[in-house]
Amino acid sequence: MVPRDNVAAVMIEPGLAEGGNWIPAKRFLQGIREICDRNDWLLIIDEVLTGMGRTGKMWATEHYEVEPDILVVGKNLSGGIAACAGIAAKDEILGDNPESSSGSTFAGTPAGCAAGLKTLELYERLGVVDQAAHLGRVASDIMGQWEARYPIVRQVRSNGLLMGVSFQSPNQEEEDGWYAREIRSQMLDRGVWAISDGEVNLRMYPSLIMAEDVLREGLGLMEDALAHVCQHGLSVGNAPRMPTGV
Repeated sequence: MVPRDNVAAVMIEPGLAEGGNWIPAKRFLQGIREICDRNDWLLIIDEVLTGMGRTGKMWATEHYEVEPDILVVGKNLSGGIAACAGIAAKDEILGDNPESSSGSTFAGTPAGCAAGLKTLELYERLGVVDQAAHLGRVASDIMGQWEARYPIVRQVRSNGLLMGVSFQSPNQEEEDGWYAREIRSQMLDRGVWAISDGEVNLRMYPSLIMAEDVLREGLGLMEDALAHVCQHGLSVGNAPRMPTGV
């Protein structure tokens, strides 16, 4: 606990990757903005994962109608060609403020900046954000039926192409996480990759320029895996019993 005068800023992601791509409610982020305004704190939005079209808008904060004081971006800004990240801020923070400064050992590297500029050019030329929004709607329509259709699916989460699914065991003798790992194993057998954090969730990050038929095929194969596990249960040896109470 600290006095509010000792707080400079609140930093938050508009979509929490670790733990299964949690998608905050619109009112939650708006409430954070109101708290910051009331206490004269800065709101720093981390869009390293969620930005650059991942959620079907250039910035995920656009879904929440929240304007950050500082925005951080990275990852696909340079398409992985060279390291590149950026910070955008209001003029009174970095622009017209004589006391503001920033520095980095690798700031302004020519290769990273050139890759970033080309990435932005391709985004505009190819309509990447609009394509991601369309694919996100396709995915939401398909995945939105899974909770009602498959009892091992606890929750489907998606915002554009920021996607996650959490799983639950149909009985008390088997851990929830075993089903997440079983689904991932069945998906791999069918040629589809998902990220498993060793918990109850799977995370998916499809390409923003993926062809629609490829996305539909991938989600169809994932649904095949769901149906298989619901019908046949866990594979032998796939989910060894974990120690409890440790």
